[in-house]
Amino acid sequence: MKEKLLLLKWAESDFVFENILKEKYTCNERKIAHHESWFSSNRSVIKGCIHLAKQLLPVFFISMFRKTFVFGTNVCRFLYIPALINRKVILVFNEIPNYFSFFDKIFIRLVRKQIFVSSSARERYFEDKFNIKIGGVLPNIPELKTHDANINNKDKKKLIVYAGLINSKRISEKLINDLSKSEFKLDLLGTNLNFDFNRPGLTYLGKKTQLEAQEIQQRYRYALLSYSTEDTNNDLCAPIKIYEYVNAKCVCVIANKNLGLLEYIEKYPAIFVYIENLESYSFDEDEYQIEREKFFNDEMAQLDNSMRKFAVLWN
Repeated sequence: MKEKLLLLKWAESDFVFENILKEKYTCNERKIAHHESWFSSNRSVIKGCIHLAKQLLPVFFISMFRKTFVFGTNVCRFLYIPALINRKVILVFNEIPNYFSFFDKIFIRLVRKQIFVSSSARERYFEDKFNIKIGGVLPNIPELKTHDANINNKDKKKLIVYAGLINSKRISEKLINDLSKSEFKLDLLGTNLNFDFNRPGLTYLGKKTQLEAQEIQQRYRYALLSYSTEDTNNDLCAPIKIYEYVNAKCVCVIANKNLGLLEYIEKYPAIFVYIENLESYSFDEDEYQIEREKFFNDEMAQLDNSMRKFAVLWN
């Protein structure tokens, strides 16, 4: 009989690490949801916190005595005390808060070996900011459900696809102006946060399911990663979309000089390109395929390393 594991997850996507955990453990899975106002212009932090507390109070005491896996930054913060009492509580910070309270700073140091983040850049940030060594990196590799894309069957070679939240920060005036000076146009799909699509070169494809979005991405040569550098979390971005884009054999077009994407563009220049270099970028199928394989091998090796660390913590 498999051991029991309490699995708390704050995300709509399904991840590879979940499948691995479910193979080894009988998981009592609880999906933690945002308050309905969260993805709107009427977002309320107070309502969000109350909504979170209602969902987590029933498992707060259970997590003190059971092997527990927590995915979600604010969920991790809510469970600092159980993590301190029970060293078999693993906390995965899927985002980096812009502000760490005095309370955060105390508990992060106390439970540092149980803390994991989603990229090497974020790991370095934690270690530099708090002068500690945290548990490690757990890449947010989603479950990729589409068939292997045909790299030569791209009928939208002069269009760039973007999948994700759509707002004026992600799709900025500068980005729109830069695209208007090129031969490329932008197709967008995802949740619209009061964005005005009445701009030249933009087409809204609507909100899609994860599977639908992955299937659409396969038709494009290029896919956009656009995150501001104004706050810590976005500058140290670790987008789930990277894995979807590369799985769909897209070239990832980077809109800003994010610290979180710097390592990728240095290691995989055939896969990642800055938007200002797009006109001069020359697609090389052989180089792309070599780097694509290395990319997934590197990310899976990092995930496997963290899974081994979880096994040690849970023994």
